[in-house]
Amino acid sequence: HGLARRENKGVFGFDYSPELNLLVSWGENRKFIIWNPLTATCLFHRMEHTHPLTQVMFKPNHQLISVSVDKTIKIWDTRTFKCMQTLVDKQTRLNENHFRCLTWDDTRKT
Repeated sequence: HGLARRENKGVFGFDYSPELNLLVSWGENRKFIIWNPLTATCLFHRMEHTHPLTQVMFKPNHQLISVSVDKTIKIWDTRTFKCMQTLVDKQTRLNENHFRCLTWDDTRKT
């Protein structure tokens, strides 16, 4: 109940990391928030995207991936909360082919 009230523009989604025992939520306001799920305490928030977020997810090895409707993908280090890499599709028109979801497969090695 405390988590949803603090997202004044609504929550689009959330992800939970059992490895880190952290929860991340995101909404229309282009911001994601990392929470302690036991205390509903905001540990960190970031608004680095220029468009609304469509997905944020934890992945192993202390990383978080955020994706916005303009197809910008940011990879974050959850230990420092710093952006490690930004990937941008420069040929995309804003209203075409938005990313709607994201999945990660650790079994596939490249």
